[in-house]
This record gives sequence, structure tokens and C-alpha cells, in this order.
Amino acid sequence: MKCVLTLLFTAFAASAFALPRMKISDVLAMEADEIAACGKCELEVQVAFKIPWEDDAFVATDVDDMDGHALYFASFSDPPSCMLDGIGPGDILNVTGTLDPMLLEPGVALESVKLVAHADLPPPRMRSVLEIKAGHFNNRRVRVRGVGVSAMHGKAAGKPAFLLCLLTSDGEIRVRVRNDGLQPAAFRDAEVEVDGVVVPMFNPRHEFIGAEIEALDAKSLKVVKAPPEDPFSVPECDARSLLAWNPRGRRLHACRVMGEVTCVYEEDGAFTVQRGKTSVRAFAENSLPAVGVMVEAVGFPSSRDECSALVGALWRRTDEHVEPAEINRLSLSGGAGLDADGFIDDNDLQFRLVEVDGRVVGVNAEQGPRGRIIVDVDGNRVDVMLPSSGADGLPRGIEDRPRVRVRGVLDAHVSFGGGASDRLFSFKGLRLQTRSADDIVIVPDWQWVARRTLGFAWIAFLSAIAALCIFAAVVVFRRHHARIRAKAIAADRRRIAAELHDTISQHISGARLWVYSAKTAAGDTLAPAAAGALVMAENVLEATRREIRDAIMDLQSDEFISQSPESLLRRICRDASVPGKTRVRSFLSGLPADLPIRVKRDLLAIASEAIGNAVRHGGAKNVIVVSEGDDAGAFTLRVLNDGEPFSVDAAPGPEEGHFGISNMRERAMRSGMSLTFGENRGYVAVILERPARA
Repeated sequence: MKCVLTLLFTAFAASAFALPRMKISDVLAMEADEIAACGKCELEVQVAFKIPWEDDAFVATDVDDMDGHALYFASFSDPPSCMLDGIGPGDILNVTGTLDPMLLEPGVALESVKLVAHADLPPPRMRSVLEIKAGHFNNRRVRVRGVGVSAMHGKAAGKPAFLLCLLTSDGEIRVRVRNDGLQPAAFRDAEVEVDGVVVPMFNPRHEFIGAEIEALDAKSLKVVKAPPEDPFSVPECDARSLLAWNPRGRRLHACRVMGEVTCVYEEDGAFTVQRGKTSVRAFAENSLPAVGVMVEAVGFPSSRDECSALVGALWRRTDEHVEPAEINRLSLSGGAGLDADGFIDDNDLQFRLVEVDGRVVGVNAEQGPRGRIIVDVDGNRVDVMLPSSGADGLPRGIEDRPRVRVRGVLDAHVSFGGGASDRLFSFKGLRLQTRSADDIVIVPDWQWVARRTLGFAWIAFLSAIAALCIFAAVVVFRRHHARIRAKAIAADRRRIAAELHDTISQHISGARLWVYSAKTAAGDTLAPAAAGALVMAENVLEATRREIRDAIMDLQSDEFISQSPESLLRRICRDASVPGKTRVRSFLSGLPADLPIRVKRDLLAIASEAIGNAVRHGGAKNVIVVSEGDDAGAFTLRVLNDGEPFSVDAAPGPEEGHFGISNMRERAMRSGMSLTFGENRGYVAVILERPARA
């Protein structure tokens, strides 16, 4: 009895700590949050595929459902634990791990693996490519049969791989296998059966975007029908029927088309081949041909950019007589074969060589694929795409919106609506791909000529304005230079005049007075000859003094002509002021601006002498120059100072070598003015008056 109880207790304890046993179908029936909360579990599975790109990873199904749903198993230890060494497809395993929602499909993070048995796997079932790419068979074994469109050596998960693209009646699918010994030529245009596992693909946001097939090894790729020895030996195909190609049709093998190369799309690696009216676009597998050559191209019917095309195309030049491309005169007006109302008569206009007439409404002459000219054709916008050379070679005057005749390959972006038999569509845009700048020809009309003439006239007007501005600038510069030169000459003349006045003129006047004094002192004792000589000397000195005075006047004439008496007097006052010693101010009004030159000179000389005498001899601290006048030309000028008073009669005269007062009186008399010395309101005053002129 005691042994029985012990066994029961042991069994109960074992069951309490045992991991839950689950099936793959149970896991796939759970929601993502349930899977994350489940934790560790134990599963018995059969390996369907050993992942060749990762260590310790495989795909497995339930033992009793090899074609059923599958899970992804992987060990995430670092470094890899290598717990799956020697394990391959068909092995039955007892695994322990933690369920993980992963991305779209759940998986298991492995902790332990135990080999239980082995059973050979039956061949997988044939599956539809549409269902595979829709995600219905993720991680499951499938079989696909199709025609090899392209085969190449590349990389998958950073490791060398053989990449094969199959074209089936349900569309294209890519197959990859870790084997670099396969030859691409053996699979192009061959019928191939592939056994493998569907690998889902996700974008960076963990969203499902499609699926590929992962083949186990080279034996999983079986060539059912070998390709032709010569790729160009396939029969010629009517290019018109390609335009109505259906992905569920029977034409899967490569077909051959012949015609003239009408356009090359270097950025897309494609070119168009047109024979007569029918054109088709081909995506080249090798280099691109030149425009205008006759070629035969071999490729696989497919769909690119919402239009039928040949993909994986090979081409070579042909010497056979082939009908050249026919240029279609395209109209977008009402009732035309192609119009903006959504009706189309001919379904092979796409990628055909056409010619349109319209008016340029915009130019974007950039290099590369973005360069274009916008043309209005019968009220519809057509984007004329420039060749790779951009604006090089475009007709001159294209910016003036001329009418143009453009030849190129039509690329109509349309969206269809209604029933298939209605052939109704709406325009997304019409593009015309030109081959060279010669495809754009200007058709002159009066509007373009008028705009161009107006443009030339505008340029001529701007050029004339620019010439006038340059001429005005030169004139202003020359006048400015002349003013500067005139100022320099005037300053030099004033300097010379001042030197003449202060030195030579005074010395001559002194010499004349000394001659006069000598003659007066000698009296009647001089011989008549000597007395005559002294008189002559006195006369010569007087004449010389007058000539020098006139010369001084001539030297200063520019200044007196250009400036008024008031402005000249103000400048004399400013020049006579000595900061901190003598202050000379002016309060001037009423002085005639049109005084004769000699009167103006005498007026300024008398005022300057009066100011100088007040400062030098009177010791004045303040000097005030005041003027007043009337409209008749009469004026009074007063020079007032606060210096020592003086008597004119007692002041030294020419006989003592002082000529200031005598010169002032002489100038006043000569100019018709009266000069008075005295006192005015407590100031020493020099008063100069000029009566009105009749």
C-alpha cells in the first residue's frame, strides 16, 4: 500500500511540473497576445526544411500533416549552440522552447532538441503563385512550375546564392538556393519545377509585402524542358498580340519581335522596338542598342508600369528586311482616335513613334530625366521629355512659346474605368520621349515672331538704358573730376594771390611812399633831373602796384563769380575765429548778390582788414559783422569789436609804413562807398555804406 501511494505521489508531482504539450495547429490558432503569454512548451514536429542561411534554424510541421501549416524554429544563443548538427528534412524531433509572436508568423525560440525518428518526406503539392504571394503558404512546403525568365548568381542574407525568376500562369516568383555551381544559361527559357519552402518578406515596419521560395539544394530545381540552344531561334511573335497579353495566358516562353529601335530609356535599362504601327517596350538583360538600328529582341511577356512589355530581353542587329517604324500624326481634338473624353480606337498607340503639333507653354531645360518642355496640344498638356543632353541643341527662341512640331515615343499614363469592352479611361498625363534635340522643330507663326521681336526690342531698350547710364556715369565722373581740379586750381590761385598781396604789393606800396617821402624831404634842393626821376619812379611804382592788384583780382575772380558776398563774408569770419582767443560772428542780410566784381573785392578787402586790425591792434575778443540793405541795392556793413578804441587821425599812416587804413579808404572811394571809423553801442566800429544806384 505504501508503494502505491509513493508512485501516485511521484506521478502527481511529475504532472504538476511537466511542460504543456502542443501541436503546431494549436499554436497557429492562438492570437499574438496568447502566444506571448504561453511561455515554454513541448512540441513533437517533423523537419520540413533546414535553413541554409542561418545556424540552428529550421522549419517544421506536425508529424501527421507534412503539407499543413509550419512554424519557424531557431536558437538565438550567441555563439550558436549547434544543437541541430546532423538534423535534416524528415527528422522527427521532440523540442522544448518558448513561443514567440515574431513578425507576422509565430515561431519558437529553441532551448532543447531531441531526435526521435526519421521519415522520408513526400513530394510537396503544386501550389498557385498568386496564393503564395498572398501569404497563404508562409513557411510551408510547395511545388511550383514555370519558365525561367532570368537566372544569375547573387547573394541572399549576405551569402552567395543562385537566384532564379520563374514566370507562371499566375505571375512571377523568385526562387533562391544556396548553390553556386548552377549555370544561368541552363534555366533561361526552360520549364522548371521547384520544391521548396515559402519564405515571407516584410518591410522595415514589419508589414507583409510578398513571398519567395527557398529551395533546399540544386536537386530541388528540376529542368522539365530544356531551353533552346540558340535564344534567338524561338518563333517570331506578333507584337500587337503582346499589347493584349494576359498573365493567365498560355504564352510563358520567350518570344521574338523585330523592328526599329525608336527610343532608349537609359535610366530604366529599356528600349522600344516598333515595326510598322506596332511598338513594344523591352527591358534589356545586356547592353542597350542605339536609336534607329534594326534589331530582333527576345524576351518574356510581362507587365511593367501598367503596360505589357518584354522582360529579360536579349537583342542583336538583324540584316533581314523589316518594315520601318511608321510615324503616327497624333491629334487630341474631339473625334480623334485618342482624345481627352476617354475614347480610344487603337490600343497600340502606347510607346509608338508619334508626331504632335502644339504651342510651348513652359520650358524646364535641365540635364537628365527631369528636363522637359510643356506643350499645349489641342487644349491638352503634353510633357515632352528632353534627351539626356538636356537643353543642348534645342532650337533658339524656344523660351518665346513658339508653335512646335515634336516627334517622339508616346507614353500615355491613363487610368481605365467601366467595363473591359468600353475601353474608357481618364488621362493622368501624356508624355512624349524625344530621342534628340532634332525631334523638336519650331513652326514660326505671328505670335511667336511678335513675342520674339518684342523680346529683341526689350533687350535693345535695356541695352540703350545701360548705355545711357554708362554715359551719365562718365559725365558725372568727369564733372566731379573737373570740380575737384577747379577747386585745386582755385586754392592754388588764392595762395598765390595772398602771397602777392602780403609781400610784393605791400613792398611796392612802401617803396612808393619812401620815394614820396624822399622827394618831400628834399624839397626845392633837388635838381630838376633828380626831381623828375623821383616822380617817374613814384609813377612806375604806383602803376606796378595797380597791375599787381589787378592780377590778384584776376586770380580770385573764380571765387567771387561763383559765391555771394554774404557767403564769402561768413567764410572770412570763420577763418578769422581762433577758439579760446577770438570769436568772430556774422549776422548778414540785405547784401546784393549781383555786386560788380571790383565792388565785391573792395567790400571783402575792407571787411577783412577791419577784422584783422581789431584782432591785431585792438586785442578784441569778440568781433561782430552786421549788414543790412534794401531792394534798391543800398547797404550798410558794420564791423564791431570790443577791443581798444583808437583815433583814426592819431593812427600811424603810410609815412610810418602802415597802409591799412589808407588802403581801406582808397578802396571805399574807388567803389563809391563811404568809410567811417567810430563807436557804435559801446563797440569800436568800422562802418561801410553804399548808397542806392539810380
